[in-house]
Amino acid sequence: MNLKTVSLLSLTCLLASCGRTPEAVTPPVAATPSALYELHFQNLGSAQTTASAQRLGAGLGAQRLENAPEPLALGTTPLSTLEFVTTENGKSVRHAQATFKLTNTSGRTLKNLVFLPVALNDTDGDPSNNAQAPTAGGTPFRTVRYFDGSDASALAGTLTPVQGQRLNAEKTGAQADPDADAYFRGLSTAGLNVAAPAGLSVQVTDGGWLAATSLAAGASTNVTFAVDMDGVDPANLKATPYSFSLLVTGGEDATATDISSSVDPASIQGVLPDWKYGEGRIVDNYFRAVYGTVSSGGVVGGTIYTPALANMYALIGNCSFKGTQTASDVKVMTPNSKLTIQNLQGDELVRLNEKTLAGEEVIRLYAESAAVFRGVQSCSPYPDVTLDLDLKRGWNALVFGADQVVRNLPFGTRTVLGIVPVAERVDVTFTDAFSSLDLVAGKGEGPKRGVLLNQVGAISGDVTLETDVPGVTVTPATLSLPNLKSASVSGGGLGALGLGTQALTSSLTFSADAEAKAYSGSLNLIVKKGGVEVGRGRLYSARVVVPAVSAYFTNSLYGQTGSLAQGETRDFPVALSSVEGYAGTTTVTLSGLPAGVSASTETVTLTANGQATATIKLTVGPGVAVGTLFDVQATGPKITTPYNPPQRYIIK
Repeated sequence: MNLKTVSLLSLTCLLASCGRTPEAVTPPVAATPSALYELHFQNLGSAQTTASAQRLGAGLGAQRLENAPEPLALGTTPLSTLEFVTTENGKSVRHAQATFKLTNTSGRTLKNLVFLPVALNDTDGDPSNNAQAPTAGGTPFRTVRYFDGSDASALAGTLTPVQGQRLNAEKTGAQADPDADAYFRGLSTAGLNVAAPAGLSVQVTDGGWLAATSLAAGASTNVTFAVDMDGVDPANLKATPYSFSLLVTGGEDATATDISSSVDPASIQGVLPDWKYGEGRIVDNYFRAVYGTVSSGGVVGGTIYTPALANMYALIGNCSFKGTQTASDVKVMTPNSKLTIQNLQGDELVRLNEKTLAGEEVIRLYAESAAVFRGVQSCSPYPDVTLDLDLKRGWNALVFGADQVVRNLPFGTRTVLGIVPVAERVDVTFTDAFSSLDLVAGKGEGPKRGVLLNQVGAISGDVTLETDVPGVTVTPATLSLPNLKSASVSGGGLGALGLGTQALTSSLTFSADAEAKAYSGSLNLIVKKGGVEVGRGRLYSARVVVPAVSAYFTNSLYGQTGSLAQGETRDFPVALSSVEGYAGTTTVTLSGLPAGVSASTETVTLTANGQATATIKLTVGPGVAVGTLFDVQATGPKITTPYNPPQRYIIK
């Protein structure tokens, strides 16, 4: 960080129940020794896990201090505590965390306030000259005890400071809690020069909790300290630490030189300027992995998981390589070049990228083994790429320059996180996309279908709905998508990273107007915003039937040709039936008649699914030529051809 120690004499961390807000004071010109703070967790593994905090005696001095006179006081009872055990892949982990209220009484705004764990080491092995008890084994933990009070310092190495966690929705594992403070790793503390208590040396860890990116004078926030304990035996919790203490101090990075710094290739950390989308998660959609969280203030924090060997691929593979190399090839994996940030409900908001201040793209690459590659890799039809890599086993931070050279990112290089908005769209999913949608033209409201509209990008507001089948409409024709920033947030994992509770659920009613034509096939629901299509979803089977009248001659010719004489008048009885519930009148006559042949008309009324009969008189004029051949067919409004076979006649 160009991390300046904040003595935290300038801050007051109080319980909500403390009942006193300290007055802001002017910081002194001279730096004064800052304080250590001890967080004590006890009763772990019981139903009454407790935590407390206390300020230890002055003992830390530093260069570049900006101290204030008011001490940091942590109440004996935090605002909240949480403790649980999870078991995944046969490995059990106990998670413990406590949240305290923090108030800035410095009289000025503090930028990027970080709490860092501190180890106190006995320099000479003589406990009699120690001003304070050392921590255990170079860790920031001390007074590690079993249930019976006996010493458990040998297990201090199983304790790890982490970001606060919560159980996932399935209660099968832990996931980062976006409400908790991000724990940044790999912070540069080289600029800190801390005076140690007598008889001890001080080691400030290179990680810490980012309590606030900006905390105004007099303002308060909550800070969550969390610890994971590995190697827990769920059947014998008394064999693991029952209590421990954690030492911390504070630092301020007023210029944000290291909050966005890739000093730890296995972590993603930084602050997104002008972030406006609320809490979210960093997701690699390809590998279905969640890498970290984004707070409502845009603080990014997370650790990239160790990939499975099955997900790795050969760095050189089928490409050719000319140069020097310490291995013929190496298995590697890199996350999606543009990780996605989703809100807690799974809506894709933006793509996350990381660049150096020179604009070079930062790449995170996991190597299954250490290897050096310096030369040119050729992979037709792509351009040649120069590799200048000294890969370590594990995660590596690389840069891909405009000169087509991939090289290691120098340790401590400052990087900047950025976002690229995802093209706004709506993913449409029907709850019963494969069941047939049967519509009757002109019958008003038809069947209903459930639909999920999942917002991708920052799309919100009113959208219109229509279909691609002429005459088929949907109600409601307008829906309002919630604003992603103001949408309610609830716990739970992303699951399959698909539709979550944020997806708008609606019941749509489909109908076909009176002018709709008969149709059979698929139907697409089209979503538009401002007249521009932003999404569509398919019903795979849709049918539009048109209420009609079937008509057929009761005197069937059975496929033969009938005959009529010149000057003859003959009755043609026509049987009429309602089809698809048609109810109403139709006027029946005969069509297909040649010149000199005429037919009468008759209007009949049909009830829904009812029947009727009409008798039409056909008259052949005396001048119609003998041998004239024609097809007679009953015709009229709503009488459809499929239900109306013609008959052929000849004049003799």
